[in-house]
Amino acid sequence: MSAIGSTRAALMIIALPLLLAGCGNHALLNMAAADSMEALAAETRRALDEYRHDLERADDAREAEVIAAFVRRVRTDAADDAVVEAHAGAFRAALSRLRADRETAWRRHATAGDNVERIDEIAAGLRRMAVQSMSLNDEWQRFVGNLIEARRRAAQSRPPRDAAAPRSADP
Repeated sequence: MSAIGSTRAALMIIALPLLLAGCGNHALLNMAAADSMEALAAETRRALDEYRHDLERADDAREAEVIAAFVRRVRTDAADDAVVEAHAGAFRAALSRLRADRETAWRRHATAGDNVERIDEIAAGLRRMAVQSMSLNDEWQRFVGNLIEARRRAAQSRPPRDAAAPRSADP
């Protein structure tokens, strides 16, 4: 499995349950999920950097092999123009394949980089949800606390019911 494939697998295995668990809008859970997502993004960035370095080395090695093979063939068959022209055609085809492979690899790299940005966006969104949830919880606690306090004050300001007080008689 490639670094990009394993990153996608990690995202699905680790992040999706965290996101779904965060749907309950619990601030601490959302914060923990955001931390996990940021750690996943950092590891994915590191893997992408390693992939880029490996890709550059592999490209350089493949290019050097193609050039060396072409030079060997031309030296061997320098006297026969038709064979040298065939070698040149094979050389052009090999370079074309190298370019196509390089473009494919860089598209994959760019896609993986976009995925990392999405992971960062999700983590930021989870953090915002956590902060909003904490703020909403604080407001709710203040509201309930104020309601309880108002009822307590109202109860204290009412005159106590006197059981011995005479009732008015209706005719």
